[in-house]
Amino acid sequence: MASDLSKIIKSEMSNTLEQLLVKTSTIDSVEPLGDEFGDDQCVKVEVNFSFDTAGDSVWKFYIPTITGTKFEYFMLGGMGELKEHIDEEIADATNEIVSNICGSIVTVVNAQNFDDVGQSSSETVSNEIIDCSGCGNEAYKFNLNFDGDVLPVILEFDDKVLPFISEITGKVVEVPSAHVSAHSSG
Repeated sequence: MASDLSKIIKSEMSNTLEQLLVKTSTIDSVEPLGDEFGDDQCVKVEVNFSFDTAGDSVWKFYIPTITGTKFEYFMLGGMGELKEHIDEEIADATNEIVSNICGSIVTVVNAQNFDDVGQSSSETVSNEIIDCSGCGNEAYKFNLNFDGDVLPVILEFDDKVLPFISEITGKVVEVPSAHVSAHSSG
């Protein structure tokens, strides 16, 4: 069975947000994404994760308007007006937050030294404002609780990382044989 990165993803998302936004942050639940966001705007941040043993994986973070506007507001210390729509400043703030979350995930994964994952790194490859309905099949809604405010963060995974996030997906996916042979020969 593959190492499960689910707890690391959830804890580092929560811890990083708490440190950056100075708000108590927990993840109340994670569930498959439905169609509840319809035509809402999202900031989409695409991140390439490279794992020595498990290979490369693309993760897409979708931050809906309600979350993105609060992220920027909290980053500014709650000063000024809370915006109603995503703009370039919110997209930039969101990109910075996602980059920090991914850096924290990489640091913890590397410290764990999982044989079937190896050392890892991450790189943000794109950041854009889109319609939230563009989320794919393996998208999951992380319900973040910020001092009683529940804010969604959507995270879409590619097939390559599915064996390593079974607690999030609720599915056990076998590691492809190329990774198993690399694991057993290393």
